[in-house]
Amino acid sequence: MNHFCITALGLAICMSAHAQQPSPGVSSSALHQKIVAPLFDNDGAPQVSVPKAIPANSEYRTRSGLYATDAQALAHERILPGKVISVRVGCCGERGIEEAMLDAWHQYIVYDASRDMPVFVRGQDLRLAVRLVDRLSRAGFVPVFLVTVP
Repeated sequence: MNHFCITALGLAICMSAHAQQPSPGVSSSALHQKIVAPLFDNDGAPQVSVPKAIPANSEYRTRSGLYATDAQALAHERILPGKVISVRVGCCGERGIEEAMLDAWHQYIVYDASRDMPVFVRGQDLRLAVRLVDRLSRAGFVPVFLVTVP
């Protein structure tokens, strides 16, 4: 019996070592791609935000508490083109927020969106981006994610 266990263990180690060797034609960049945490569960409800997406400073937090890394938002946008509203709040305070609101409404109409189409908000100034997220949420857009980290 011990001989069988030792043989099985040796075989498992050999197979594991072989499985770790890259296949011919597979680029090293493909092997080192990061796995991106999904934003939604199987029922379509937003997942709890990954810790690195949540701003440390409380003044950069939204009322909805939905945050995404840039990698998560980009992955979602690539998987579902035309099924995501993405806006960027520019500079200049209230004017930047108003322009981004108009952009969100424009995309909502163009995509013939449902009220639950995800919205991703980006911006250089996180204070403005947070205000935009909260304003979009009050306007009925759900879910609205603040995209926080590159």
